[in-house]
Amino acid sequence: MRISLDTITELVINHGDRTTAPPRLYEIYTSLVQHLHDFVREVNLTEPELQAGRDFLNRASRHTQEIPDGEIHMLTDLLGISELVVLLQDTNGVATESNLEGPTYVSNAPERQMGDRWVLTQRVIRCFYLARF
Repeated sequence: MRISLDTITELVINHGDRTTAPPRLYEIYTSLVQHLHDFVREVNLTEPELQAGRDFLNRASRHTQEIPDGEIHMLTDLLGISELVVLLQDTNGVATESNLEGPTYVSNAPERQMGDRWVLTQRVIRCFYLARF
């Protein structure tokens, strides 16, 4: 399904792991995403305003060092807020989907189409990522 203003909230909610998450936790996650997206739409949040909000949350957490720099930005991406803001401001329908440049980012990598393999050779290299959320 293509990401659009009409589909983004459903796509973010469905990206959650409904099959293994406790039902109550999934219910809370679904409600959180719905309410956040409704708020972003209601106030027609802009990218500078979103960045100001990220900066505020980063400054608020600095004294405890509990949230490393960049995690607030990643959180707004994971909850679909960053993409929703881009879609709201895209009046001519040509915006590029936002994405996270995470540990697999390679500068100047060849462009790939949706569903293409991201490895350049047939040789299998196993990767293990450990993350804490």
